[in-house]
Amino acid sequence: MKSRLPLFRIPRCLSRLLLFCGTGLLVTASGHAATSPLAWEDLQFQMNQHVNWWRIYLETEVQVFDPLQAVADAKGKLHPVERPDRRYRQRIHWKADEAIIVESLGFQKRLHIHLEYKDNYADTALHPGFDWHETSPWYLRLLGRDSQNREQTLREYGLSGFHVTLQLTEDSHALYRVGHPESGAYAFIQPITFRMHSLHREVQHPDGTVWQLEVRFSKFKTYQKQAYPQVTEYLFDGRLHKRVTVTKMEYLHRIPVTARSTELQPFSQTMTSLALDHAR
Repeated sequence: MKSRLPLFRIPRCLSRLLLFCGTGLLVTASGHAATSPLAWEDLQFQMNQHVNWWRIYLETEVQVFDPLQAVADAKGKLHPVERPDRRYRQRIHWKADEAIIVESLGFQKRLHIHLEYKDNYADTALHPGFDWHETSPWYLRLLGRDSQNREQTLREYGLSGFHVTLQLTEDSHALYRVGHPESGAYAFIQPITFRMHSLHREVQHPDGTVWQLEVRFSKFKTYQKQAYPQVTEYLFDGRLHKRVTVTKMEYLHRIPVTARSTELQPFSQTMTSLALDHAR
């Protein structure tokens, strides 16, 4: 995919200053949102300049909460109710634009396995209630330099287009909004750093009600020159459902999979809803 940027390159420090000033002017002029100065191809180019990993190994701890319940502390502040019986952890092997292996594990047992290697996919749920869209490390899968892979990941989340605008959020932050203007599925990307801020879409609860799902990335730390969110939170209508915390991060010298190491089956599941049966 060709970039619309000119052939010459502006020094990074100057380009960040110009972007920051342009963002402020556009948002000030509109009070809420304005047409972005960047096309999607240009935004992808800028995101690619901030990708420094080639291979990585991660471990995470996943806490699960009931978004329908909350308890008050001594000061009257409400907190979500955690479900310790549904806590699990993950082991993740990743190679940019080529392979990803995600193992979701409970106490002494595998719960879910997902593998992608080049054009092959395999996905196995070994415990009821687990699917790839709930266990996917979204931020990691958006880190590659292949624009088509990034677009495919966003489509899996639910985006139907890649129109870019600038939007002022409720907490007065100016962010790039990527997604069809009339769709409820979109992504927020931070100006200047070009980090993925959050993913948004509508999901259908088993009882038929529609909730707003937000996947929020926070507490960025830098490892091997790459900024990565230490915490990923899933929220339904602003209520916490799941928190994923990175507990281990190290450079990976070799991906433990080849085209001959496993029999891979096609995986074509699309994201339509999330199962929220907290009784299971």
